[in-house]
Amino acid sequence: MPAPLTTELHCKVTVTGDASSEEDRSIPGTYDFEVHLKRAVNPAALTDAEKSEIACQVFDCFHDHIGIDFLEDFFIGVSLASGAELVENDTPPVDLVAKVSYEA
Repeated sequence: MPAPLTTELHCKVTVTGDASSEEDRSIPGTYDFEVHLKRAVNPAALTDAEKSEIACQVFDCFHDHIGIDFLEDFFIGVSLASGAELVENDTPPVDLVAKVSYEA
């Protein structure tokens, strides 16, 4: 039986670390994002380039909504709902992501 295809992925951004700024004290935690794709994919079979593009777009949306004074205080990671880590790398974009929404 083939794996289910989807055009929406639930992603989490996890922020860990110790804030050196009072304004950043509330930053550590987990943030939810919805990623809308231009085509259906099997989440378990994403290529490195697809994972990188998703991570990049989620990071961009995260930074658009969450202001951090001292980024170097934190580790910020992106993962799929399944727990699979997504890493941004130097692969060229594959034009997969249509939109990323922050679920506050």
